[in-house]
Amino acid sequence: MIQDELTPFERSPGKVRLEFKDPSSLFDPKTVPIYPHAEPMLNGSVAKFLLDTVRLDRRKPSVELTMAFRSAPLRPEEEESTRAQMKRYFAVEAELAVLAKDVNRTEGMGSLRFAIPVVLIAGLVAGYLSINTSLLGPAYLTELAYLIVITVVWVMLWDPIEKLLYDSYLIRLRVHALRKLATAEIAFVYGPAPKRL
Repeated sequence: MIQDELTPFERSPGKVRLEFKDPSSLFDPKTVPIYPHAEPMLNGSVAKFLLDTVRLDRRKPSVELTMAFRSAPLRPEEEESTRAQMKRYFAVEAELAVLAKDVNRTEGMGSLRFAIPVVLIAGLVAGYLSINTSLLGPAYLTELAYLIVITVVWVMLWDPIEKLLYDSYLIRLRVHALRKLATAEIAFVYGPAPKRL
């Protein structure tokens, strides 16, 4: 039988286990911290994998992370520093997502305030055109004008509906997942890579 390494991650409800060559693989040394981050950035692939995994498992109120390294163990103070750095990264990302949610809501409400009077006027015009089918001469011209007015209504409502309902829901899920990661229990284990037959 052929021996090969296990997939470098394991997932189960509320638990994620990742394997790395060494602790330096957690962070991206080439990336300059992007404000408001003040420390080295978490590796983008690792951060995305963790975030997507936690978003997928929405029902669990918390998550446990296990970081497995095929290297010599870190000193206890280094472990604690790495753990705190990971949590701060996700806490900052959560605050940025909250800011995005607030901006999204503000812009959606502003768009809605602008759309409401336009939609009301367009609705009156559409109603008038549907009653007076010969208003513009041939019936097809009135029908065309009616379709244009209905399109204006749809366009005016699209942005507030997208921002206040669709985008808002997705951002809330992101905030929830990031906060779970910021408060996650993070364990470090060391040893050779496990094998399977």
